[in-house]
Amino acid sequence: MFMPRILTISLCCLLGANAVRSATSMSDANFQVTIGDLGEISSLKIVGDAFPTVYVMNATNSPDQNTADHQWLGEMMFKYRKGAATSWDSAFTSKSANGRTITRNSGTKVSVRYANATGVGSIRDFAVDATYELKGGALVWSITLNNTSNERMERTR
Repeated sequence: MFMPRILTISLCCLLGANAVRSATSMSDANFQVTIGDLGEISSLKIVGDAFPTVYVMNATNSPDQNTADHQWLGEMMFKYRKGAATSWDSAFTSKSANGRTITRNSGTKVSVRYANATGVGSIRDFAVDATYELKGGALVWSITLNNTSNERMERTR
């Protein structure tokens, strides 16, 4: 499938600007959410829950899953090829630390950008902008991919 210069995907989890280098939190009347230093949702709690449950797996509550190839909620993986290439490349947000920027836009919105990372399996040749926003009683996760190369790019589904 051809990847245009900009592609936006919005995922809505209907469960009822300052750059930072570690976990950051946001909350509203319904949810308390922590975005970890990998850009993942490391904690999702319901405000006023009688049992303070964390509704996502993370390194603390699921240590057996905390391996080098983990994929926590919010981490992404892509298969793509550029130009006339016939083989597919892989890119992972978990392998893109040196290209990751986390920004707390407000008390209810956090943005994570991956671009120009270096290393095997990192995000390069395209940018990924993920935004987590508490809005209208929901946690809205929006993802935008932007081809930053000068070549046509194709991604798998």
